[in-house]
Amino acid sequence: MSNLQKAPVREINTVTRKKNARLRVALIFPNSYYLGMSNLGLQTLYYLLNRREDVVCDRFFRDPRYRRLSSPESRSSLKSYDILAFSVSFELDLPAVLDILRNSEIPMIAASRQAMPLVLLGGIINSFNPRVMSPFCDLIYTGEAEVSLDPLFDLLAAKPNSRSEKRSLLEKAAVLPGVFVPGYNRPEDVKPACLCNLDQSPVFTRVFTPETEFADTFLIEMSRGCPWGCAFCVTTACCGKFRCRSLEGMLSSLEIGLKYTNKIGLVSAAVSDFPYIDSLVERILAAGARFSVSSLRAESVSAVLLKGLVQSGQKTVTFAPEAGTERLRAKLNKSLSDKVLLEKIALAKGHGVERVRLYFMIGLPEEEEVDLRGIVSLGETASRILPSRLNIGIFVPKPKTPLADCVMNDRPQLLRKIKFLQKILPLGPRLKADFASVRQAVQEHRLAHVGDDFYLKSFESEKF
Repeated sequence: MSNLQKAPVREINTVTRKKNARLRVALIFPNSYYLGMSNLGLQTLYYLLNRREDVVCDRFFRDPRYRRLSSPESRSSLKSYDILAFSVSFELDLPAVLDILRNSEIPMIAASRQAMPLVLLGGIINSFNPRVMSPFCDLIYTGEAEVSLDPLFDLLAAKPNSRSEKRSLLEKAAVLPGVFVPGYNRPEDVKPACLCNLDQSPVFTRVFTPETEFADTFLIEMSRGCPWGCAFCVTTACCGKFRCRSLEGMLSSLEIGLKYTNKIGLVSAAVSDFPYIDSLVERILAAGARFSVSSLRAESVSAVLLKGLVQSGQKTVTFAPEAGTERLRAKLNKSLSDKVLLEKIALAKGHGVERVRLYFMIGLPEEEEVDLRGIVSLGETASRILPSRLNIGIFVPKPKTPLADCVMNDRPQLLRKIKFLQKILPLGPRLKADFASVRQAVQEHRLAHVGDDFYLKSFESEKF
């Protein structure tokens, strides 16, 4: 790629270069270094690939402002690699994948490429819509990397030299758990790979850099999946049943992290759902460390957890009622009551929390004006307990969720609802609100539901 740059970044614990590796892998995150290195999934892939003696894996990131690639390791063009492995978490990054391929001097359509390089697409997006990029990818990995990554790269290490060898390799790959090979198996027959025992493959920060959202923080994954089953959420639909690491496993990772920093980041769909959270908090604090959390579930948050967060310097907690009324929450399979939410906010205040952030969505199925007014009422009541900031998101139906077939509110409907809320919200020093981008939400919905011919038609018409 002509505008490839080597990124001048400060990093600790990167992989030592290997001179005799057989397979060169470009691990590509189609967004910024700042976001990519904040992503535990990408860090884990980098570690899993580079621990193999036969693989050397270099990272590539894309600056969304200037649409150019950079790499901490390499100035080599992508066409010099054997495998182009894209890691994509969000629909809005999919067009960037095509942009990168287009500028790589490699045929974009998979059927037009010779034996090498092979294009591999991974990330949670494949768990709910694996077809969308199938014309451009040789292999699409769905689910959790630890399950089939080594068997897959055992096959890829053969490095096919002809189309017939490539076909043979892809036929073998198509029988691996979680691997969709366009033209060789069907996505509906591919069950996303799911790791049963998380202690077998602990996930935590592998490379430290100050140029991330979590600078100087050692992140540790606590669990996968979610036990609650909210109807709008892809985590329940696509990430398998709820699984936790053991307390002993978490403490083992904590011990590693404390060698680097005293700031620990606990990562989970809801940290408060971890069954040993109080014991873990006590051990972190006893070690003289501080911790932060990715998210909390109001129903399961404890006094020990709240007190520990305040001791760690975190003055704001976040809860997600999602809808403004209990009626609408029940339809989302979210049973949180106003009473419990307000009790937990009061509990947080009692332990020294100074602010609360509440996440809501608009555009939900069967939403009425009373539900929008409920957002205002609940926000106003919460603000009497603690200064509150409301994050008003937009409901986007996602494939494979129970609400996948719901019709999304169109742009005029969403703008009217936002304008209505802005008009009636009693904003002031104790109550503030942020609103999601309608344009981005509409685009996200479009990209989440497109078929496998969408990008192909865009490519053929040169409109992407």
